[in-house]
Amino acid sequence: AYRVTKNNLFLEKMNQSCKWLIDEMQDDSGGYYSTIDADSENVEGKYYAWLDSELLDILTHEEYLLFQNIFSVYNKPNFEDKYHLHVTKTNQQLYLDNQPQANIICDKLLEVRNDRIRPGTDKKILVSWNSLTIIGLLNAYKLEGNEKYYLSSRKCFDFIKKNMWRKNKLYACYHDEPCFDAYLDDYALLAKSCIEFLKIDLNPIRIMGLVSIIKIFNFFNLSNIIFWNFTNRNCKHFMSIR
Repeated sequence: AYRVTKNNLFLEKMNQSCKWLIDEMQDDSGGYYSTIDADSENVEGKYYAWLDSELLDILTHEEYLLFQNIFSVYNKPNFEDKYHLHVTKTNQQLYLDNQPQANIICDKLLEVRNDRIRPGTDKKILVSWNSLTIIGLLNAYKLEGNEKYYLSSRKCFDFIKKNMWRKNKLYACYHDEPCFDAYLDDYALLAKSCIEFLKIDLNPIRIMGLVSIIKIFNFFNLSNIIFWNFTNRNCKHFMSIR
């Protein structure tokens, strides 16, 4: 979006998303977790949403009014009588015109939110989702040149190679150990992530990694031009995707 529009808002949100991914979702070993729960303390949105009384207590009067104009939808609660921060297209310009003050508001709320009980994190590491994350981070690196994005994506790829590729076989999921035979999208997206690395650096090891993935890629049936969702090595029944 930034390449097309040159709108700095897209660049800012890209960098914020990358920082959140690396800080909050990447395991020390390199893989990226699957999800963070929506609920905490058995209440959906409790960690993320704000009562009007909480906002009045945390923010100054001027900040509260600005919050209403920038982050609320139609100046009223938008999630079960609470506010979940959202900048609409209508409010976008006001946000851009008051970005320093908006950042102060967000920092104040974040400080309070950090003292709340966090939702649980699903720490499964999935090849397909991690490959998509690698591709996204590499695209961000090519756009922004932030070395953290490249190093994070390489750490993730190395984790997959070390822990989820065993004896020329790819596994779809890792949770303490690799499990479930990989599916079509796992192979395809991991191969795509290899290609994105090679666009940046023609590393012979990555080239051999891509070749290894393709060699195991025995989903393609030349007789009727169908891709199978599973390999015929490990599954008796197939699901075809045309």
